[in-house]
Amino acid sequence: MADLRHLTHPGDIVRERREELGLSQVQLAGLIGYKNSNFITMIEKKRSRVPLYTAPKLAQVLQIDQMWFIERVMSFFDEEGMNEKETFREAAKVIFDPENMRRYADRKEQGAIDPRLS
Repeated sequence: MADLRHLTHPGDIVRERREELGLSQVQLAGLIGYKNSNFITMIEKKRSRVPLYTAPKLAQVLQIDQMWFIERVMSFFDEEGMNEKETFREAAKVIFDPENMRRYADRKEQGAIDPRLS
């Protein structure tokens, strides 16, 4: 797997991993429950944000660490986006899951924050 740590924008991360996995935009959209690939196109071209409620599933399909990816996604939300209660609630389920928090803290302490799944 390519090193993704240099990528900060979620659109770049999605494109890089999708291509590395050999998935088309249509295939990726279908795997995360979308019928139309326009969603993936807009994210990759940085014309649309990754909705927080979609980020965990997208990370899972792309086989990257959910916490790392959600952190990148959240860095591109503005005040208005963060007020979307349902969106934030979905992300919080992943972010504050005790196992995810423990694993992330352990890896951060070791200086081993890497987007690849361990």
